[in-house]
Amino acid sequence: KLTKPVEVAFSITKSKDNVSITCLIRDMSDRARLETQLRQSQKMDAIGKLTGGMAHDFNNLLGVIMGNLDLATMELEKDSTAAKRLDTAKRAAERGADLTHRMLAVARRQPLQPKPVDIDITISEMADMLPRTLGPDIEMQYNAGKNIPNVLVDPSGLENAFLNLAINARDAMPKGGKFYITTDVLHLTEDSPLAHQEDMHPGSYVQIAVTDTGDGMTAETMSRVFEPFFTTKERGKGTGLGLAMIYGFTKQSGGNIQIYSEPGVGTTIDIFLPVSDEIALVSSSSQDNSPYLINNNHTEKVLVVDDKYELLEVTVSYLENMGFEVLAATDGKQALLSLQNNPDIEILLTDIAMPGGMSGVELAAEVREKFPAVKTLYMSGFPSGVIVDKSGVDLDAPLIIKPFSRTKLASALDELLQIVA
Repeated sequence: KLTKPVEVAFSITKSKDNVSITCLIRDMSDRARLETQLRQSQKMDAIGKLTGGMAHDFNNLLGVIMGNLDLATMELEKDSTAAKRLDTAKRAAERGADLTHRMLAVARRQPLQPKPVDIDITISEMADMLPRTLGPDIEMQYNAGKNIPNVLVDPSGLENAFLNLAINARDAMPKGGKFYITTDVLHLTEDSPLAHQEDMHPGSYVQIAVTDTGDGMTAETMSRVFEPFFTTKERGKGTGLGLAMIYGFTKQSGGNIQIYSEPGVGTTIDIFLPVSDEIALVSSSSQDNSPYLINNNHTEKVLVVDDKYELLEVTVSYLENMGFEVLAATDGKQALLSLQNNPDIEILLTDIAMPGGMSGVELAAEVREKFPAVKTLYMSGFPSGVIVDKSGVDLDAPLIIKPFSRTKLASALDELLQIVA
């Protein structure tokens, strides 16, 4: 049965001859929809703040654990029993870091690095990975729309979204089925119904529709499907963060997400991402192809700034292992004093959120003004303070995300030195 919420009001009018009853019935569908959206938004915001704060603290702890495991492994024979045990522990810590990254995505506070991305190229590059994820019993089809423009998103975040959707579709089709990805362009005006929904402002969007022919979901399940840690899978077979992460990533990218499903029919998830006017100069996967800075012959002087002493110690050890001459500071004032006393410092590696009244961004701005030759690299679990909502969009220098390994730090420094060379 099709039902809709209404508001009914009666009024009685008496006259000499009779009594008139007037009944006014008002359709309350729009109001009910807006109230539901508001409750959902408030609930997700509250959960997001909780998980985001936890993820930030876990990232700092994991950074210390991973760093010390990494440094300890370097001092052992590669094939020794101790080295193998440390490597196992490090891989477990990396899985923990991946989990906290998903939690930050849920909280819409992951450090995104948006770039113009060609959807066709992204899906083409995942043409081998997605079918392997789906399995041999699921047929995958990609129907690309004509003249699909680029979108401005974090490339790795978009790839993770596709991968999580494929995993969910696989689990919904244990006996096989079909998995479709369709792209199209949507132009929203002020009069478009979608333009009045949350975060869907008038403009142009790329619509990515992902459909499976699986079990589908009930209305009750759909009402909770984007909640963190909510899952219908068996214990041990899912974290409940997949769709919540996609929801957070999409919202943080300035887009929206909708879901349509019926039991026994399947599920369609529509992702709307804002169109970018910029040209995608590189493919999404090419960003990982820069050579690693793994030799130990560097003589540059680096200033590292981090208020977490244990993380500072690990980062300093990484840099010294690469051959850099390293100075350390725990806040912006100490860093500026070090620069004044050591004008030959060439690289500033600074955390973003720091105590003492000066953030890493503010420190970098002052360093740029007084010491213009110094190259800056930011590091953070997630940006906060002056860039809490934009998560990296306004950063004026490259960013490396905590926790990071020696190899990732080497790669980031290598890229920094190449860009400004």
